[in-house]
Amino acid sequence: MPCHHNLEASLERDLEVTGLGSQPKAVLFPTAPGKPGELTEPPLQQNEVYRMIRRRVLDAGIGTAAGCHTFRATGITESLRNDQVNLDEVERIMI
Repeated sequence: MPCHHNLEASLERDLEVTGLGSQPKAVLFPTAPGKPGELTEPPLQQNEVYRMIRRRVLDAGIGTAAGCHTFRATGITESLRNDQVNLDEVERIMI
């Protein structure tokens, strides 16, 4: 899946720091119960992700609603605008 090189580097760093990169079936977005550095097995639930995004949007002073699909659409739009992907790749991503 194509992504911005900064995102790729950040994900690789996260996988290394958390140790999840060495676990082939590890959850990419585990829950964090409140203790710094402690991650648990169950993945984030959809409603938890939405609440987290909404908090970040409000903290940034953005007044419009945003969610996971907002980031997906923005990422695809910017990738097309910067000639990083073509329409065939976008169609594959959207599946």
